[in-house]
Amino acid sequence: MEPLDNEVFLHLFLGLVLSIGYYWVSLDLTQNRAVVWLGFLGKSLVVLLLLIHVFQGNISWGFVALGLVDLWYAIRFMCFMVDHGALKNQ
Repeated sequence: MEPLDNEVFLHLFLGLVLSIGYYWVSLDLTQNRAVVWLGFLGKSLVVLLLLIHVFQGNISWGFVALGLVDLWYAIRFMCFMVDHGALKNQ
């Protein structure tokens, strides 16, 4: 079997790995602020990478539409950090 020669699948896999952090955060929200930061950065990176791949012609705009879910989560993570004072403690 030949290895995949497409960066999109690698980036999607990395997004899946970052999603494991959601479980950790749910165990103790106050102690896992760093994981919330990781979620914010990861989701923002997914949106950025999708836009880069669209402009390079690797994927269609439909993938960016799916990436709006990631953008929504990035915004929610930021709201959580603001509401719980995580920005002051980092």
